[in-house]
Amino acid sequence: MQVRSLLMVASAAILVSTAAFGQSASDTVFQLHPFTNLINTDGVINVTNSGASIGMNFAVNSGPGPFGNGGGIVNFGTLSSQNNYSIVGYGNLCVNLYAFSFDEQLQACCSCELSPNALGSWDVAADIESNTLTGVRPKDLVIKLVATLWNGSLAQVVPGTGVTSFVNIPVGVCNPGTAGQPVSILNTGFPSTTSTSTNLIPNSVLAPGMVAYARTQILGAPGNYNGGTESAFEPATLSMGTGTVYAGEPTPQKELDHITALCNFNAVNGSGPGLCKSCRTGGL
Repeated sequence: MQVRSLLMVASAAILVSTAAFGQSASDTVFQLHPFTNLINTDGVINVTNSGASIGMNFAVNSGPGPFGNGGGIVNFGTLSSQNNYSIVGYGNLCVNLYAFSFDEQLQACCSCELSPNALGSWDVAADIESNTLTGVRPKDLVIKLVATLWNGSLAQVVPGTGVTSFVNIPVGVCNPGTAGQPVSILNTGFPSTTSTSTNLIPNSVLAPGMVAYARTQILGAPGNYNGGTESAFEPATLSMGTGTVYAGEPTPQKELDHITALCNFNAVNGSGPGLCKSCRTGGL
């Protein structure tokens, strides 16, 4: 009887422990989380960087056009007839945020730099909903996060020699309107470190390492972040293909193309509204 009682107590303790810590998180490049009933509640996002991209080798995602004529091809580092280029990650990430209301409108977008083991955060009401494109605070939001490289080294392998040289890339510019998008780099003297285009390269490369949690809580006094229910952001599939086009239907867009284009619209045509704040330093 005593053994059985001990087992029952141990099992209960395991269940309580599991519930307390919530669901497990992932460090994938694309994650999302809904926030509901934001009229009566507030939301908090805490995000960190596992460092998964440290030392990882990434193919450069270049813009369209002939390889040696001012452009490139996607993942042009795979061409055996040319110098092979890739980026070696330093582990630093751009965390790009996109906030959608229930009617699929991108209400706000922003980004922040996050180094390995650092912690950043957003208050949904104060940092995201305070400057929506429509000027209205939505009752419900879907928050999407996309992780891209912040900086790294350019690795150049000359075919036939096996020699690899490294060129430091200046710290990139985190821009949610261009995150993961191809950039045209060969017409600017790349890999010259004096080229301004090198600042665009890291942010065009999707990278793992982002770990995000959300917490929902009852609205209270400003800065009161005690209590609430916490859960991990959900890893999701970031569509990269164009899909099948049927007669009479519009050409489908990749999700990444879609959300970055909407963010660019906010930046260019919103004249200020539609751009949220960068993440805070530290957690909430």
